[in-house]
Amino acid sequence: MGSGIGKMTQRYEYVEKNIEMADAFGETIANYHIPRWEELPNIGLYVDQVITYINDGLAPVMGFGEAHDEKPQLLTKSMINNYVKNDLVWAPVKKHYGKEHIAKLFIITVVKISYSMSDIGDFVHYSLDGEAIPDMYNRFCSLFEQSMDCVINHKQFIAKEDTGKIYIQKTIMQSCANKIYASFLLSENIKGN
Repeated sequence: MGSGIGKMTQRYEYVEKNIEMADAFGETIANYHIPRWEELPNIGLYVDQVITYINDGLAPVMGFGEAHDEKPQLLTKSMINNYVKNDLVWAPVKKHYGKEHIAKLFIITVVKISYSMSDIGDFVHYSLDGEAIPDMYNRFCSLFEQSMDCVINHKQFIAKEDTGKIYIQKTIMQSCANKIYASFLLSENIKGN
């Protein structure tokens, strides 16, 4: 009978630890903000600057699992070159990446956690169909932040009345948010053992 109580105590402590981790991550999500179109740099950036800008911008919600003294490498030069080669992003102009490049790279870096390059290309092209990139990018940022909040707080994200493009975008954002949150919980539990 004593071992049963010990197992229950261990289970309780495990659940309490996960609740504390979820609360801490929830605070990060509540304060998280992806730069909107108007906040992106107005001057062209070199590839190393783009990498730093995007890695730093996504690190609060996607940078866990890295050693504490290392910056997360969510985006690298070889990844960018691969995205250019696969027509997900245009080639830089005179080695400079502008707002459109940076916006698409933010989207790709988030969505690649759950989707293939082909799916990402389809998602970006579908989302841009009939829409200017600043509007599409700002909606992506809002949907990503909302989806993370809904996953963390166990709230409904996709409404019954969502249809067409918004339904697909929300579905993709929710799957990415679920993957990010599950990866966070897994990485924190591995560290704890």
